[in-house]
Amino acid sequence: MATFTVGHKKMGGRTKGTPNKATVTWKQFVTDLCEDPAVQKSTKESILNGKAELIFKAAEHAFGKPTETVKITGEFKMIDWPDLEDVREDG
Repeated sequence: MATFTVGHKKMGGRTKGTPNKATVTWKQFVTDLCEDPAVQKSTKESILNGKAELIFKAAEHAFGKPTETVKITGEFKMIDWPDLEDVREDG
């Protein structure tokens, strides 16, 4: 059994950033599926009937998850870490 030594050169495996072949194949399949006009029509009907969860999951695989932004409004109090015990005691 080989032992690990600090600073050794990486040997074998995929180079950094190379996608798994199965992932590439899956993304292409789902992309083709999502871009099919017949599937789009069916998807529209499913959305209108409230039954599109699986379709949205498939679209996430093809196109990535949509970005979510959170807007914080109102006032809030910034506290320091040492003050956390005081907050817990107050309640």
